[in-house]
Amino acid sequence: MKKVTMMVIIGIMVIITNLNAEIITVDINFPFQGNYKTLQEAHDAAEPGDTIYIYPSLSKHKGCNISKQLKIIGAGYGYDYADDGVYTTKILTMAFSEGSEGSEFKGFHAVETITIRANNITIKSNYCKMISIDNGYTGIIITQNEIYGSTPIYVNSNNQVTITNNIIINNLNLSHNCISVGIYCSVLIKNNILHGKMTCNNDSNGMFINNISTGGVVFCQNFEFYNNMGNSNQFSSLTGSNNIGNINMNDVFVDYSANNYQLKDDSLAKGVGTSGDDLGVYGGSSPFVPNGALTGIPSINYLKPENVIIQPGAESMTVKIKANSGSE
Repeated sequence: MKKVTMMVIIGIMVIITNLNAEIITVDINFPFQGNYKTLQEAHDAAEPGDTIYIYPSLSKHKGCNISKQLKIIGAGYGYDYADDGVYTTKILTMAFSEGSEGSEFKGFHAVETITIRANNITIKSNYCKMISIDNGYTGIIITQNEIYGSTPIYVNSNNQVTITNNIIINNLNLSHNCISVGIYCSVLIKNNILHGKMTCNNDSNGMFINNISTGGVVFCQNFEFYNNMGNSNQFSSLTGSNNIGNINMNDVFVDYSANNYQLKDDSLAKGVGTSGDDLGVYGGSSPFVPNGALTGIPSINYLKPENVIIQPGAESMTVKIKANSGSE
């Protein structure tokens, strides 16, 4: 067991070296390997600019109200290792408040709402029900997430928000919003999959670019629309150009019925976006990464001894490890 523990410690040291930042770890598994057992404890101990890495587990981590500039990183929300037991990072309600400006939150299955009450917050590569932005915040980036809920993205008022390369699905019906934008906002909505109604206050402005709407009407009169695709004519009467309507989504995606939004080789969405980009979540400069797998961050996703009984005199034991190298 000493050799196993040392291997894990060395692995963590490699991660620390690669990230070149102060690392705090949170672990609720047994045996316990982290610095702390809750995100709140790690948050309270952290200094602004630190990174908190939260280990995957079968149990849900408690959420936290973040009031410091931190990078908070999970292991993703995919189920690549379901044959050996699910190792994802699930977390409850999260909030980013005054003092958390510049924070990043990525790689989680967020079971409840993520609420933003600070400037310059990045929410990336998560699976969640709702992202809600309170009044008067700028520099908000929502990218590469899967968001399924009754109002997946709610932008209140006086906000500046960028929403790119997300799968945004209202899971009730098409009469409910997938994106709701309040008064006096500026919003860029680019390279997303959108399912549900899109409603924007007439005193807000922004652009829809290279999106694919699989269903739902659009009420965003002061926005501009370029190179979007819809299953009906939802973009036809709006300001802009090169929008395409009445498209059968089975001709667009590899497997639309199974929510596989990769484009077919001969997809009508290939190369028809601005600057010749593909439409949808796999186009543009920050393409969607399935399952929230994070690039640039080495991580151990699974660690299991092959035989927990070590015979007297044995010098080693076999351990099965599955890891993400973190290469871009």
